[in-house]
Amino acid sequence: MNALEKKCIIDFIIAGYTDAIIFTESSDENRIYSDSRPSVKARQTISVICRKFYKDNTESINTYMGAGVFPTQIGHDLWLTSKGHGAGFWDKNILPEIEALLTTASKKFEDVNVYATKRNCFLVEYYQFGS
Repeated sequence: MNALEKKCIIDFIIAGYTDAIIFTESSDENRIYSDSRPSVKARQTISVICRKFYKDNTESINTYMGAGVFPTQIGHDLWLTSKGHGAGFWDKNILPEIEALLTTASKKFEDVNVYATKRNCFLVEYYQFGS
């Protein structure tokens, strides 16, 4: 895989992860809405998370994509699984062993928090302890 292909995969994972945040966190209570966007700082944090996940799980992710899973779904499932939503890697039953590995790896990111800002944006906080 060349550098451009890798960048494209990571960009799609980031897009899926961002979409999943908006999908699950949208509510009047959270002040995050379907048209909310990540702040510049949030985009940087999301990029760090997704790049680390890809770097630490490249072989499993490439195998999973080889089974027909698109990178945006991987980003979406990373958010859903890490936050304990009722869906994620574990519910696909495409490649159960790979899904189990990615589920475990996702739990490293369960302490990611999302906050609304005043300008229809949101912030993402992630503290890397011992990473």
